[in-house]
Parts: sequence; structure tokens; C-alpha cells
Amino acid sequence: MRTLFVIFSITLLSTTAIGQTTAIPDANFEQLLILMGADTGMPDGSVPTANISALTYLSVYGWSIGDLTGIEDFTSLITLNCSDITQGSLDLSQNTALETLICNNTQLTSLNINQNVLLDYLELQFNPLLSSINTNSNVLLTEFYCNNNQLFNIDVSQNVNLIKLNCSKNPLTGLNVIQNVSLKELWCEYNQLITLDVTQNTVLERLECDSNQLNAIDLSQNGNLTYLSIFWNQLLNLDVTANVLLNFLDCSQNQITSLNLTQNTALMTLISDNNHPNLDLTQNLMLRSLLLDYNQISTLDLTQNTELLSLSCTNNPITSIDLSQNTNLKYVNFFRSKLTSLDLSNNPALKTIDVFENELTCLNLKNGNPTNLQPFNVTMVGNPNLTCIEIDDVAWATTNLTNIDPQHFFSTGCTISCAVGLEENNLPEYSFYPNPTSSSFNIDLGKVKQGIKATLTNSLGQVILSENYTSTNFINIDIDAPNGIYFLKLEVDGNIITKKIIKK
Repeated sequence: MRTLFVIFSITLLSTTAIGQTTAIPDANFEQLLILMGADTGMPDGSVPTANISALTYLSVYGWSIGDLTGIEDFTSLITLNCSDITQGSLDLSQNTALETLICNNTQLTSLNINQNVLLDYLELQFNPLLSSINTNSNVLLTEFYCNNNQLFNIDVSQNVNLIKLNCSKNPLTGLNVIQNVSLKELWCEYNQLITLDVTQNTVLERLECDSNQLNAIDLSQNGNLTYLSIFWNQLLNLDVTANVLLNFLDCSQNQITSLNLTQNTALMTLISDNNHPNLDLTQNLMLRSLLLDYNQISTLDLTQNTELLSLSCTNNPITSIDLSQNTNLKYVNFFRSKLTSLDLSNNPALKTIDVFENELTCLNLKNGNPTNLQPFNVTMVGNPNLTCIEIDDVAWATTNLTNIDPQHFFSTGCTISCAVGLEENNLPEYSFYPNPTSSSFNIDLGKVKQGIKATLTNSLGQVILSENYTSTNFINIDIDAPNGIYFLKLEVDGNIITKKIIKK
């Protein structure tokens, strides 16, 4: 009798284990499990527990699942992707083997991961209803992405193994990463941070803290930093002299009036619009992309930056620039600046040119490769003092480069030189009068000069007069030609200046 009872008990227990099921009320969830082979037939609200308890990977992304009830019996799960679920709360306390969790673009308001002590990788992105998350138990976390949520604070003090942290685009007012000494990459942009201490993050390589309210930051201990983006803050100063490995810097939309980049010899990209009066880039020989829009730059030496590919210097008072050494340039933008001449004859790789609304009297595009230009990306409108544009192929340019002023025309040889020389505002002793004139005008050099040459051309580039003067301090030139706009090229002391003269 005892033997019979034991046999009956074993049989009963075995039948119970084999027949145990897990409720799966979401039909889409069960349909996915059927396709995975964890269930058969049509969805009936449950699956055999034995068929899911050994699964190590599960992704429900894209299956329009609103209820993950039953997830607690997936006890062997190592990786779970539950992105796009619409349920409000999720408890993963039974999934203790989890190492990777991805929950993006959900309707979650709460998430319990307190028992997931093996968690190494956590993605919680684009969850508009998620306002808090507790990761204190997840001490093995190395990557944590919680950007684009509604988190008012995060505590990562226990996540001492963190290597990457992205908490950008939250309403965070504070962030403490002092304990995260292994941190290599930190994204915290588009928050409301007033201060940020990264002095303990000595292995930090990438820092993006744009669009906060930072008025100062100490980067003196971040010698490994290669990428720094800190635009749209309230910085008055930025010291990057200790960041010698830096190859990317965007510090635009601050109030930084001076910037020392002489130690950043690895710099390849610089973006800065901060009302800089001038900037020394002579040590940044690796520079490839340079954006200096909306500054107060009047002079810019790029003769050492021979690797430069892209240059944008819009809305600056710069009047001239030497680009003869920048033979790799593909993109040039001086939109609404003060250029009077621009020589691009040594830039055969050019594709884009924008000199909209400058004060050009000379523009040389004769670089031996005109058809490399992209016509829809070439703008020369807004230069009323410019007539002749020098280029290799006049027919091609006339047909394709149509974004020009009515008086502009193309020629293979304009008479006005684009050589970079002294500007008139740097020569206070020189005066030209009367201008406009009815017949002749005078040039007062202030003091006696030797070896002077004066050349006067009309708006078509035709030479009206060319005279050499051995030694004089005063020149009178009679314009024996109809009323109109003329251009004087004055060569003196090894310099060339141009002056628009109007006869009426």
C-alpha cells in the first residue's frame, strides 16, 4: 500500500510540473511566442511555463503589445527588449538573470529593476511618462541611456562601473557623477544644469552638455577628452589648454570672448560663435572643419591649416583672407561679411561658395576646375561693387552660375587683382577725393612714395588708364571716359589696394 501511494504521489507531481502554464492575456504577446515555438495552436491566454522559463532572449519590439503579464516566468532571460509596449508599469523582479534591458518609446510610468543585480546594459529612452528610475541595486551597470524622458533627478552614485551615461533631454537640475570614475562618455545636454563637476572623471573622452545653464566648467583633470560639445550655455571663459587630445570642440552660443587653442594641436573640428575679436589657429594644423559665424573677427590667418576642408565665417567684419594654402577646401561661406576681395584660384576642390552681401570688388574663381562647383551651392548676390568674376570656363559659368547680380560677368582675365594687400582703413594717410567726381580725382599719399603704379578700369574690366610714378606723394587722375563706376588699383610699397571711383 505504501509503495502504491509513493508511485501515485510521484505521478501526480510530474503531471503538475508538465502541465503548469503561464497566463499571457495579451494576444499579440502570445502570437509572438507561438511564432517562436514556445506555444502551439491559436492564442488561448496561456503558454506552457516550461517552454518560456529557459528562454534567454526576448524582443517584443514592433508587436503592438500592451500587456507583458507573464514576463515573470521568463526566469532565464538575459536580454529583454520591450520597446513600444503601452502598459503603465513593469516589474522585472523575477527576471534576475537579466543583463541587457531595452525599454524605449513606451508608456511606462514605473519600472522595477531592484532585483536585477546582474544588469550591465540599460536603455530607457523616449518614455514621456517616466519621471523616476531607481538604479541603486544595479551596481554592475556599464552603459545607461535614459535620455528623452521626464526624469527630474537620477542617482548614479552606486553605479560605479558606468562607462557610458546618456541622460540628455530631461528636466534635470543637477547631476552628480563624482563616484563614476570609470566614465568615458557623458551626454547630459538639453537639461537645466547650473553646475557640472567632472574633475573626478579623469578617463572621460566625450562630453556633451549643450543647452544647459552652465556658467563655468573645470576641465583641467580631463586630459583624455577628445570630444567636447558645450554650446548654448552661459560660459564666459573656457580653458581647454589641458585637453591636448581634443579633436572636436563646439563652444558656440556662449559669451566666450577669448579662446586659447594653441595646445589643442589634434583639433580637427572647431565651432565657435562667441563674439571673438580674433583667434589664433596657427598651431591647429589638423583642422578640417571651421565654423566661426557671428563673431567679431577682422583678421584670420589660415595659412598653416592646409588640411582645411570646410570654412564658414559668416557675419564677421573680415575684409580679406589668404586661402592660397588651403588647397583642399570644398566649402567656403562668408555670408554677410565685409570681404572686399577673395582669391580662390588655389582651391580646385571647391564645391560650395557663398559670398552673399559682401563688399567685393574682386572675386577670382579661376582654380582650374570650375565644373567641380555645384551651381545651386554658389551664391554671389549682393556685391554691388563687383563686376568681373574670373573663372576658367566663361561659357560654363555663364550658363550654370546664375545666382549673381545683374552687373556681374565672367572672364578668364579680370584686370582688378585679388591679391591680399593693405586695406584702405589700415592706411589712414591715404585719401581719394573728390569721390564721386565729375571729371578727375586726387590721391594724397600723405608722404613721398617710390615706385607707384595706378591702374583704372571700367565696369567691364577694360583698362582706361595705367600710369607709373617714380616718386610722389600726390597723384591727379583724369577720367577721360563716360560717367559710371570705375576701379582704381594702386600698387605702392609692395601692397595692392583697390578703390571704387564714381564719375557722374
